[in-house]
Amino acid sequence: MTANEARVLKFVKDFLSMYGFSPSYKEIAEHLAFSSPSQAHKICMQLVKKNKLTKGVGARNLEVLGTDWYAHAPSDTEPKNGKV
Repeated sequence: MTANEARVLKFVKDFLSMYGFSPSYKEIAEHLAFSSPSQAHKICMQLVKKNKLTKGVGARNLEVLGTDWYAHAPSDTEPKNGKV
């Protein structure tokens, strides 16, 4: 798992815990300082292929699968040096 994948997973999990629904790709991109929502979408789809996320039908439908990765996730979800 890449560092950005771990950051996205942690952000999605934390957002779900806080709000009860998943973040939009725009929210993920803005929070993690990605260049665009499409970058967040691409990473989320990679995580779906790796069975770390599942995506349902419609908007705000991401769910985190399992938590074995969580102990190894970066301690923060903030960008290190500006945009990623």
